[in-house]
Formats: sequence, C-alpha cells, structure tokens
Amino acid sequence: MGCFSITTVLHNRDGLTREEFTKLFCEKMQEMGYTATDKENAQFFRAVAFTDKWITLVSDSPNMAKHLNMDCIRVEEVDSDFITFDVYSDTGEKTESILIGEPYWDREENELMGYFDPTEKVWGGFLEDGYSWEKFMEAFAEDSTTEVAKMIGMNISHIFLSEKHIEEECEYLKDDNIFFLYFRK
Repeated sequence: MGCFSITTVLHNRDGLTREEFTKLFCEKMQEMGYTATDKENAQFFRAVAFTDKWITLVSDSPNMAKHLNMDCIRVEEVDSDFITFDVYSDTGEKTESILIGEPYWDREENELMGYFDPTEKVWGGFLEDGYSWEKFMEAFAEDSTTEVAKMIGMNISHIFLSEKHIEEECEYLKDDNIFFLYFRK
C-alpha cells in the first residue's frame, strides 16, 4: 500500500515571521471559537512546517488560507502514484489544478478530471530566482515533484508531512521548522 497525504501549503507572500504567523493563526482560530492551549489540555492540534516562503499545515483545508488571507496550494499524494496541486487564491477560489505522476485514468482524460497543464500566470509568481518558466515546464513534463517543489521554493519533506508521520514520530519531525499549535473548543 502506498502513501496518502494531504497538506495545505500557504504562500507567505507578506514575509511573516514564525511568531507573526502563529499569532495570526491563533487569532483566526479564536474567531472560529477555538482557544489556544497547551498539549495536555488540547482537544486537537495543527502541525505546522514553517519556512520564509511557504507554511505547511497538515490536513487543513484551503478554507483556512482564506481566513488568513493567503494564497495556498493543497497538495494531495494519492497512493504514491500521483500528486495533485490545487492552487487557491486568498479569496478561497480554486484557480488551477495540476497533476504529477501516473493517475488511474488515461492522461487524455486529465482535462475531464479537471487537471490542466500549469499556466505561467498562476505558477510564474511562485518561481524562485534562477528558474525559468521553460525549466519549470520541463520538470512538470518529466513528472518530477522534487524539481517542481525546488523551483517554487518548497521543502519537499514538508509538503509530504502527514498525520501518519506525526503519529509514528518520524525522525524528520525533529526539524526545527516543524512545530505544533494546540487548541480546544
């Protein structure tokens, strides 16, 4: 059996620090009726992997990005066979969906399934310095998730962070950029 994971990766376009993001996230959770607390008193938690450009939330929805007024990419790994990247604007509108890997259907059916080739209008703004649109499209065509992530400045281990990794207390959770926020109703 392969891997399954869903993460929401927020585009930190305003350059929030880890502390500023934590404060904003807790304020938004409070607006939704949840109180930040410590681990012992928590009813649930959110795992966060923080970098200057991207903030990964494990198993959170693009709706949270809307509350935070941030663009996001929802990344779903399906049975280790393929990965979908759904881009949402800061208003919560899905702007684009792409697929990398080998889906269970014929590639000709991608458009029927809602997956198209990436557009420069959506993805071009995410590209790191030194990468061209043409290089990005080559990596996309070669189904290279690692290269696509690198070109847009994502930490590949962060986008595949899953609840299973957390439950099993995997070694890479010792990454100083991964932390937990605890809440109760």
